[in-house]
Amino acid sequence: MDTGLLIRWGSVVPGREVQALALFEETVGYYGRLIEAGKLTSFEPFLFSTSDFDTEQGFFILKGPVTEIFSVMDSDEYKTLVTKANLLLHHVNISLLTLGDGVVEQLARFDKARADLHV
Repeated sequence: MDTGLLIRWGSVVPGREVQALALFEETVGYYGRLIEAGKLTSFEPFLFSTSDFDTEQGFFILKGPVTEIFSVMDSDEYKTLVTKANLLLHHVNISLLTLGDGVVEQLARFDKARADLHV
């Protein structure tokens, strides 16, 4: 089953703009290599056109098999990129996503728990 990662970031720390752009390019290259290696099925960057740009500048959505996503999250390269992001960007936030059939399963689990609780 596939899962996803939502990796969001806010504004760049003043004075670190050049490094932040280089990190974006490094990150895109890394995710591309993960697709070539079969660890991700897809990734896509998004930039906000309207937002509270201090807290939300953009995000990546990564998709892949659950075991591969967890393997990526446990890798030194991923952890290093996240550490760099935390030094260069405000409001870095990473969320695990439920996708595809997992959404149906999660809704069924919710419905069963609701019925068990009679709510």
